[in-house]
Amino acid sequence: MLLSISLILMVGMFMGWLCQKCRLPSLLGMLATGMVLGPYVLNLLDGSILGISPELRKIALIIILTRAGLGLDTSGLKKLGRPAVLMCFVPASFAGTEAHGADGAGGGDPWRCAGGSFPGGGGAADGPAHG
Repeated sequence: MLLSISLILMVGMFMGWLCQKCRLPSLLGMLATGMVLGPYVLNLLDGSILGISPELRKIALIIILTRAGLGLDTSGLKKLGRPAVLMCFVPASFAGTEAHGADGAGGGDPWRCAGGSFPGGGGAADGPAHG
């Protein structure tokens, strides 16, 4: 497993650097690394890495969204003002409300209804990206 993780990191960083030299986002190189090293092309990764793949994807999503958030220009957002806030808040509110209502409608269990808010909030964060 350690060899697979080090291979992913080293090749991913190299491919990211190579993409930056070609004036492409480094994320493309890292994504290409995952596809090439994975089970569909070279199959160089240990099976235990593939077993924890969902957790690794969640960690990667957190890192990508954090980097994107830290790269925001707050002065640009202040210039946009109300439209920027509405484009963030309104879709998240509707998605959260929809998941909350849909999850709690069938069972009548208040804990189940309260838990429905969390998946809605998570889906609202990336919902517009998925159409």
